[in-house]
Amino acid sequence: MKKMLFYLFILFAISISCKKKSDVDGTQPIIEETKYFNFTVGPNYNIDNEYKRIRNWVLVYSEENELLINLELENEKEYSFNDLELPQSGLSLQIITFEEQRGINDTVFNWQDKVSFAIYEDVMPDLWKFTKSESKKNEPIGTFDVELQGFELRDFHISEMKSSCEYANSIYNSNEYQLNRYIDKEYLWIFAMNENEAPNFKKTSNIVSDTQFIVNNNDLMVMNDYVDVTLPQNESMFVYLESEDDYSSEYWDYNIVYYNYFDGGETSIRAYNPGEVFLGYYSYYRARMGNVNNYQLTSRGNIPNQLKTLGIDLSLGNSNINDVKATVTGNADLGTLRWKYDSADEEIFFDYRVNFPLDSEINFSAPTIPENVIAELPAELNINSFEYDYFLANEYDVFNGYQDYIQSYYIDNFDLYSQRIERQWQYIYQNSKSMEENNDKEIIESLKRNPYE
Repeated sequence: MKKMLFYLFILFAISISCKKKSDVDGTQPIIEETKYFNFTVGPNYNIDNEYKRIRNWVLVYSEENELLINLELENEKEYSFNDLELPQSGLSLQIITFEEQRGINDTVFNWQDKVSFAIYEDVMPDLWKFTKSESKKNEPIGTFDVELQGFELRDFHISEMKSSCEYANSIYNSNEYQLNRYIDKEYLWIFAMNENEAPNFKKTSNIVSDTQFIVNNNDLMVMNDYVDVTLPQNESMFVYLESEDDYSSEYWDYNIVYYNYFDGGETSIRAYNPGEVFLGYYSYYRARMGNVNNYQLTSRGNIPNQLKTLGIDLSLGNSNINDVKATVTGNADLGTLRWKYDSADEEIFFDYRVNFPLDSEINFSAPTIPENVIAELPAELNINSFEYDYFLANEYDVFNGYQDYIQSYYIDNFDLYSQRIERQWQYIYQNSKSMEENNDKEIIESLKRNPYE
């Protein structure tokens, strides 16, 4: 499948693009109350270039699924509906995104076109902001060479040699590499490990341009620092650690520190780290039990010594997107239901998500999409083709429930990257077959690109 080819390419690519922290376009929070909808669109929300075209629509529905607002968003525009009398509760807002691939993306990377539906239930009229980060290609300020002697990266089960924005790993049958420099205080991070062994590493700081490094097999050090993490009841366990971002740098920057998978229902794992080499760590865990996957991401801090699940339970009476009925036990800030399918030729991926405040009863029926929007979407779209995938419970330390999440993320433009945040997920799948579709290595690569996506 093309999705798999995409993930494999990302995993083995020798270079990745840099992203500056200052590339986020946004406006200052507006704290005044409003009784109508106002939508502000940033300069980069829609995209139309040689690589892709992304369009977005916003639809607002009443509690009875009556269409109240039908709007296609344009960049750098503001839309006000102050003359529209709306209920002050029970509204739902749907964002439809159509992403079309072009040129090199379509022919080389084999990326699919994508149509995504994101519904937020139980919203109130307010001033919503639609902005996103702008990816920029930054020019390197120099290069440096690395030569491996006595070993090669492919000798290890998993490995990475990385500067700020470029990396190489075990797929390459070579012992000579040239990496770009993007920052003045460039460094070289080498990570290598085999299963059930402590990782090996080396970090060289303050690299200048036109420098050659020779790294011998005995130059790598073994990680002696670790945290024994107590686990909840599980049938399998997955752990992934990466370095905390260096907030003194203008680029987002992460390095793999440890990775392992356990399939024996272990009660604890030993998570290795290189001590004070980095300021802190992102810790990512996955625990599987029956048809439930529990995820936990702890960002900007110490590695936790205990992992706890959310303790959510879902009883799904009907999973049809047109008549969903379910009951939930347990508490979390946000609940999400997801459906998906591929077109017959697998050229287009369709994704449908409904987000709502988690309550004991879930009732949902997909609202009608207006004809003017349908006409702009692929003909392969069929609301009855969506297949139920999973239920997701989210818990955030930085938000005070669902309404605070909506307020912070879409109205105040809360910056997840700049905050200390502990986030937990719990996925409940309809059956175990669905879980097998989520390969752990794919999850790693997706997380490394955007840990909050």
